[in-house]
This record gives sequence, structure tokens and C-alpha cells, in this order.
Amino acid sequence: MAFSDDIKRIYQTGGISIKTIMIFAVIFVTTLILNFIVVSVNRQGLSIQENLSWLAGTAHLPSLFFKPWTIFTNILIHDGPRHFFGNMIGIYFFGRVLSQFMSDKDYTATFLLSGITGFLVYVVFFNLLHALGVFEGSLVGSSIVGASGCVMGILGASVAYAPMMRFNMLIVQPPLILIAGIYVLIDLSTISTFSNNLGGSVAHVAGLAFGYLAVKFKQDGKDILSWFTRLLNRLTALFAGKSNPRGKMKVKYRNKDFKSKNKSKRTTTKTDADYNVQKVDRQAKIDAILDKIKRSGYESLSKAEKDYLFNEGKRL
Repeated sequence: MAFSDDIKRIYQTGGISIKTIMIFAVIFVTTLILNFIVVSVNRQGLSIQENLSWLAGTAHLPSLFFKPWTIFTNILIHDGPRHFFGNMIGIYFFGRVLSQFMSDKDYTATFLLSGITGFLVYVVFFNLLHALGVFEGSLVGSSIVGASGCVMGILGASVAYAPMMRFNMLIVQPPLILIAGIYVLIDLSTISTFSNNLGGSVAHVAGLAFGYLAVKFKQDGKDILSWFTRLLNRLTALFAGKSNPRGKMKVKYRNKDFKSKNKSKRTTTKTDADYNVQKVDRQAKIDAILDKIKRSGYESLSKAEKDYLFNEGKRL
């Protein structure tokens, strides 16, 4: 019980990037179990991507028509530990940066829509090349999985907010825009030479572009994420209502002796109130800094403001 309580506490108190990683970890373990079952039944050592093809994305339009859920589920599946941990590291570092500038709902919308956009661009790109005769044969065997497009999306959004923010990599501290530029150059090189993971590179570039443009449009007063955040709000309300259909239970104590014996609880309440006041003050200061970034850019911040924003980011 203690271990499960610790996991719940980490999930409840962790930032949005920690929550995302924990959700993906549960999904990854589940896919490993499913893959083990499939391999045990079929007696074939196929990859997770092949064994769970009913969850993987494909550029073959007839197959996609009969598996529309794969537009979303393809970003949840990872084809092995290296693929999984690589993306989780990206979520942890880039997610902590973006969560300084976005609400959890906007972060989630940017994350998911970047992945979905990356997949849709991959489908269009492969079908275009097939129509032009670059790819011979059928696209039936085409397949793509992974949250790389999502990760690149939060990197692109972070660059849009603070391109020159330094990223601590122990020995060097390159700005975010340089990191994004290196990723893009690698992916463009893969695309131009039709190397391995061509589809993944297309999804990477498309995901990064979506995250970047989503922020730029929002700064210009056009929120292209709003419809998706409204959808998330409705889903959250729906599931919250199902999990607690009777609403919150209220307990009223009338025993004065009970109250007198529990003075410590009143002290705790006071401490919580103080904590909430401090939290509001911190958030107000963060909002003021973010407004300054929106007006004049990240470089307009003083060193003290940059340090404060960085330290608050580490609290997430």
C-alpha cells in the first residue's frame, strides 16, 4: 500500500510533464504484456509495432479508413525500450520548459495535436510520393508509432516562447532554438536521402512546426488550440461526473468536544491557507513575467526574472 500511495502522491503533486511520463509508462508496460501474449500465441518474434498493428498508424488509406482510432493510438505505442525512454527524456526536459508558459490544458492540447498533425502529414507525404511513383508497390506495409511528433511539438512551442532560453546540458548550455535547429537538420537530412525512419522524420518536422505555429498564432490573438481544450474540458467533466455521480460528501461536526480535541487540524488548515496565498503570489509573479515575454520577448527579462522563472520551472 505504501508504494501505491507514493505513486499516487507523485502523480498528484508532479507537474504536467511528470503526469504525461507516468501515463505513457503505464501504457508501455501494457503494450509489453500484450506483445508477450501475441508472441506466445503466434510463436513468432515480431516487433511490438508489427504485433500491435491494430494500434499503429499507417499511410495506407483503406487500412486507415477501417482503423480510424490509430490516428490517436499510434502516438501511444513505442517499439521498444530505447524508443520509449528517448521520448520520455524529451518530454521531461522540454515539457518542463513549456509548462512555465502554458496551462496544463493548453500543454496537453499542444502535445496531442502536434502528434496527430505529425501523423496526418506523414500520411499525406507518403501518399503523395506513392502517387508520383517514388514508392513502388503498395503502402499496406507502412507503419508508424511513437510520441516523437508530440515531443517535437512541445519543443517547437518552447522555442516560440523563449528561443534563447539556455538549456542546461551539464557541459554546455545551448539555447533552445539551436537544439531545435539541430533536430530539424537531422530530420531534413533523413527526408532528403530517404533514409531509415523517413516517416518518423516527417512527423518530427510537422509536429515541431505545429507547436511553434500554435504559439505564434496565439500571440497574434488566434487560438487554434481552443476547440481542443474545450473538448478536453468536456471529457474531464464527463469522467469526473462518472467517478463521483453524487458529488462531494459534506460532513458537519456538532460535537464541541470533538472540535476541541482536534485543534491540530485547525492549525493544518491555517497552514494550507498560507500555502495557497504563497502559491497565488508566485503565480501572479510568473504571469507578470510571461506577459512581459509576450510583449517584448524573452531577452527583455532581467537576470533576476530569468532566474526566478527557471527556478519556478524546477518546482514543477
